[in-house]
Amino acid sequence: TSQQPTAAAPSRLDPWPLAIVALALISLGTPLCLLSGHELATQFQDDAFYYYQIAKNVAHGRGFTFDGLHETNGFHPLWLALLVPLFGWLSPLDAPVRAAGLLEALLLGGAAALVYAVIQRSAPRWTALASALFLFAPGTRMYTRVGMESALCMCLLSAIWYCATRLEQERITSVRLLSTGALCALAALARLEALCAVLCLGWLLRRQLIEAPTRA
Repeated sequence: TSQQPTAAAPSRLDPWPLAIVALALISLGTPLCLLSGHELATQFQDDAFYYYQIAKNVAHGRGFTFDGLHETNGFHPLWLALLVPLFGWLSPLDAPVRAAGLLEALLLGGAAALVYAVIQRSAPRWTALASALFLFAPGTRMYTRVGMESALCMCLLSAIWYCATRLEQERITSVRLLSTGALCALAALARLEALCAVLCLGWLLRRQLIEAPTRA
């Protein structure tokens, strides 16, 4: 008798990316929910409160101003755009600050999960995990969780890196090109210096992009 072909076993979903995001939220977000107002203020750099004041003024219809009198453009637009709803919807004053910290923790967790997803494609899993967890390890938090656009920029650059590896290793499609381009535009809005990384990405992928129309 001939053997019937067996269906391929479905690939198991890797639980580590979600675990990394959850760990970032727990380790970085829990203290923000428990600290008093004065202690909460010590968790962020001074410039973060410059952002928060502008976001508060924008949310209450006073325009892009810090002191309520003079207009300012001393901010990166994408991070401010994420802060404005928090300061418009939440009260008292410490609530949107805590929410901004939780958002930052979520973005750091997303960046770490994307770093893991990229590295585990070509390296042992423990190497990918160590690289991902380094982004919010105790010794690096003073640089990555500061209340400003750093976490947002890291998350977007990690997403661009993830998309770039897919463009390099898999078939180039219009959807992948458009999504990568959109991420590059968002990264520039998050921090202008991110354009340097975008230019480096274009240089590294120049051969794939040139040959893309001839691929099957």
